[in-house]
Amino acid sequence: MQDGSVNLIDLSQNEIYLKISKKLKDGLSGERKKRFKNMKELANAINESEQSIVNFFWHQNAVLLRVFLKLVKLFKIESYENDVKWIGGKTRGKGMANPKLPFDFNGEDGGKFIAAILGDGVFHRNLEIQYFN
Repeated sequence: MQDGSVNLIDLSQNEIYLKISKKLKDGLSGERKKRFKNMKELANAINESEQSIVNFFWHQNAVLLRVFLKLVKLFKIESYENDVKWIGGKTRGKGMANPKLPFDFNGEDGGKFIAAILGDGVFHRNLEIQYFN
């Protein structure tokens, strides 16, 4: 984090989930098929559970940030922040669609992200915060 700017790598990798563009997911899937015989082999390569890999590629759109970062590192994908289509917490019911990354916590986007992750409040355009208990 520098000057209030926060990248994906700066966030809690065990608490944040992402949905990514179809283009990036298809690219990751293509690389997976080229380099690994099966999901278990890929899971072992990045020290994750086979179930987390299967869930991401076959069943779910959301992926745990930790798993995603390991995949883009393994497949040497350097530009991916523009492909994040949703970011949120574990419940995945709320969150933030089409986030502008990196987040600038000195501005409106950073405040929206905090409100989305907390899920118990609203961050209005006039910079008012409303909390529901």
